[in-house]
Order: sequence, then C-alpha cells, then structure tokens
Amino acid sequence: MKRKLRMGMVGGGKDAFIGAIHRLAANMDGLIELSCGALSINPEIAKDSAKDLFLPEDRTYLTYDEMITKESALPEYKRIDFVTIVTPNFAHFAPAMMALENGFNVVIEKPMTFTLDEAKQLKKKVEQTGLRLCLTHTYSGYPGTRPILFQPFHHVNKPPACGSSYHPIVQPVLFYRQPVQSPLNTLCLLLWLFVFYQCGGKEKVPADPKR
Repeated sequence: MKRKLRMGMVGGGKDAFIGAIHRLAANMDGLIELSCGALSINPEIAKDSAKDLFLPEDRTYLTYDEMITKESALPEYKRIDFVTIVTPNFAHFAPAMMALENGFNVVIEKPMTFTLDEAKQLKKKVEQTGLRLCLTHTYSGYPGTRPILFQPFHHVNKPPACGSSYHPIVQPVLFYRQPVQSPLNTLCLLLWLFVFYQCGGKEKVPADPKR
C-alpha cells in the first residue's frame, strides 16, 4: 500500500479512558491516520475532541450510525479503511456489527463484546464478509510484561502434539521496586504480580513498590 490506512474512531473523546492510548499506538509506525470519528455520545465533547484532533467538520460525527453510514457512501479513495471501537464494554457490539455490515474492517478494545452470544454473532459476520476483526488484547508493550520471556516448554511425560507450546518465564527485575508514580505503573505492577503467581512463582515479591 502506498498510503496510510485511514481510521475512524468510535468513542475515545476527551472524556474517554482508553481512546488516547489507541491513537498513540496507531501513530507508532506512522502508517495509520485518524480520518474521522464519533468520539462521544455528548455532542459538545464529540465536537471539541474532534477539533483538538484536527478532524474536519464534515468528518466529525455525533453517532456511530452517522459515521458508518456517511463514510460508506464516500468514494473509495476517501472513506476510511477500518473502524476502531473504544467505547465502554457494553457498547462494543452494535458499532462493530454495523461496521462489518457496511464493509469496514474492525478493531475493538478488549473485551470483544459484553456477552458470548454477541461475540459469536460477530464471528459469524466476519466469516460471511471475509473482513477482519482485530481484538486489542495484547500486553507485549507494557512495562509490566517486559520481564516475561516466552521460552519453549515441553511436558515431561507427554510432548505437545503440534510443535512447541510456550509458557511465560518471569525473570527478576527492578522496576517493581521503584516508587509508583502513575496509575499505569500501578497497573503494570499488579499485572506483573498476577503473572508471577499464576506461573507458580515461589519467590516472595514485595507488594510495596517502595521496598
């Protein structure tokens, strides 16, 4: 492809929790640009957020229905390539389904949907359309997972049937001994502790980050 991918965002305005993180991630390799958005259910926040992100007025939408409908009517050289959904969990399904029905690939912040039935419906729609649905459920870039190395693991008595399976090996690090200075650091610390104990860690890890 000789151009950037054009992204439309549902949710993620000024009052949102995770939208800015997705925009930062999309900008990391310089191959994605935010082209339009329905950034909040509050019209004023939606407009102000779009203005702060330098979105043109004609690509600033007040509902996901409006965004998907109008974007699908644009010529191919102008309309978005995919929709990113960063709404609260209960509001993932409807915009995702509508985007797929209108020919757009979809990226959804975890969890995919609020119910298993909704997830199954999206799976069926993806199979019908041949479009892609991506779930952002990875933590490979988080500081909390940097000490985790994935190494080959084989059962002692019974090797895996298909290739090698992998499990996380937690290596000692110093970051969790540093003072917690932000909510993200706190999240990373909790994630590290969770993974450590889930992997059967026996070494005592200080829960107090100041120690």
